[in-house]
Amino acid sequence: IFQQTSPDRKFHEKNFPAPRDVYYHEYRYKDGDSIQPINGKMEVVGYYVRAYGQQRAQEHKDREV
Repeated sequence: IFQQTSPDRKFHEKNFPAPRDVYYHEYRYKDGDSIQPINGKMEVVGYYVRAYGQQRAQEHKDREV
């Protein structure tokens, strides 16, 4: 799932938290970086891979304990 925002702003990780049940998460900017306009509408600042379905999400949470 892509995390998006308007361009010409500063990036702050706290504004784009990842849900607990993610398998992988990555930001494309560091705190304080200016978000560069690519398409002029919504820019991808990060993304995460999330569990599919309720059972998979529960399996992931169980592994964290």
